[in-house]
Amino acid sequence: MTTLELVPPTPAEECAALSDKQEDSILDSNARLNIWEGAIRSSKTVASLVRWMEFVRTAPKGPLAIIGRTKETIARNVLDVITDLDPGAISINRGAPTCCILGRLIHVLGANDAKPRKCCAVSRSPAPMWTRRR
Repeated sequence: MTTLELVPPTPAEECAALSDKQEDSILDSNARLNIWEGAIRSSKTVASLVRWMEFVRTAPKGPLAIIGRTKETIARNVLDVITDLDPGAISINRGAPTCCILGRLIHVLGANDAKPRKCCAVSRSPAPMWTRRR
């Protein structure tokens, strides 16, 4: 007699069956900028990344980028989730400025990682505005 061992599903198996709302959100996300909103843990990230991977697969040639607050948050919230969804779809070197998703080179840009630049504009007003009033 053989016994069946219950093994918890992998993240990819859990995400394989998308809900109707997730499927609708993916199919309806054909604008230049798409925003998912909803409750915490409502699979917004999964749905948006499924759509992103579809875009990467079908996008015209040219540079693509993932832009986030920092490279670390991109790694946690995007690249790690893609790895969970489809480990063979992504190649990552931690700390590198790029990754490869579905054979495409993707630039990983952290907004906080950029150094601020000094402002070059100088006001030539003879006196502050609050003293010029008569």
